[in-house]
Amino acid sequence: MSFVVIYANEKGAVIKGDSRMCDDENDIRSEDYQKVCKINDNLIMGYTGGVEFTLRVLTETTFRNYGHSGITDYVDALREKIIANIGNKAIKIKGGCFVVAGIEDGRVRVYVARCNEEIFEDGFVEGISNSKPYLFAIGTCDKSPDVFAKEIFSATDGSLEERLNNIIYKVADLSKYVNRNISTVCVGENII
Repeated sequence: MSFVVIYANEKGAVIKGDSRMCDDENDIRSEDYQKVCKINDNLIMGYTGGVEFTLRVLTETTFRNYGHSGITDYVDALREKIIANIGNKAIKIKGGCFVVAGIEDGRVRVYVARCNEEIFEDGFVEGISNSKPYLFAIGTCDKSPDVFAKEIFSATDGSLEERLNNIIYKVADLSKYVNRNISTVCVGENII
């Protein structure tokens, strides 16, 4: 169980996530597990989901040689591995959510994928700009993570970083599967 939030505009993107890792039986295994990572200077990602599933997908993509890849090449590889691992009978919990942000051709691009044993939905987000920034969340809470994040973000004062942190703090207060230990990765201009 996890909670990850992304905010992007035409200048850059930031992804924040909590750091609690639970195993497939929901027992807490770590309070310092990184659910966000910087793949290279132009590419960041965050993820949630079944530990074995997400680690297998990430081992086959992120932790390989993508040090100079753009978002399109990386997403193609990620998508291929997600689909392959959904069909893997050896994995107990087959599901996860992945969000990738990168700079390509001088603009910010964001890709989101959600999957479980029955569904696979993915795509690039269109229309991101300074006047129409993108706020999205993946993870565990009583409401849709995205709706919950937008409600907290709108009701919170402070800097962009404080508002994004407050989303995760609020979920941590409500869920034993999320902690207040936040990791952050950024790409593009420093927007926080």
